[in-house]
Amino acid sequence: VLLDAETALDAWEETEDAVRGRIFYAAVLTLLRAVGHVLRKVDAAEHPEIAALVAARFAAWKRDADKYPLFSEFIDPERNAILKEYEFGVGAEQVVGTWENLQTGECGEMPIPTKIYAYEDGPFAGEDVRDVARQAIEFLRGELDEIEAAIGKPRP
Repeated sequence: VLLDAETALDAWEETEDAVRGRIFYAAVLTLLRAVGHVLRKVDAAEHPEIAALVAARFAAWKRDADKYPLFSEFIDPERNAILKEYEFGVGAEQVVGTWENLQTGECGEMPIPTKIYAYEDGPFAGEDVRDVARQAIEFLRGELDEIEAAIGKPRP
């Protein structure tokens, strides 16, 4: 699941299209949140030796926002907003460009989609959401590595 999230993020970073960006955003956040669900509901069920550790880690992610803001302030609420209300915490900002019709001489302004997806406030203010997603991937990878190290076996 984590590899799929990273692949979706890579595709998101490569697109210039705002609609595709929104779709990749939804995919990345959904997959990031799925990591915890799969860890708790599938991996822990199949490997009882990690069940207690996984339950404790998952509870800590949800409970301690100061220590785990990537989960409690990003992964969980963003995924919930997308899946439950189809609302996005950030959107593609629009840069205004000018256009001129060379035949008529008419001029005007139009929005030009950009690759900027910045938070305006909160713990990730000013950061591009894709950078925060990359941090979230690294956070989850680290958590999985710690679970693996704690049980002395490669993670499932």
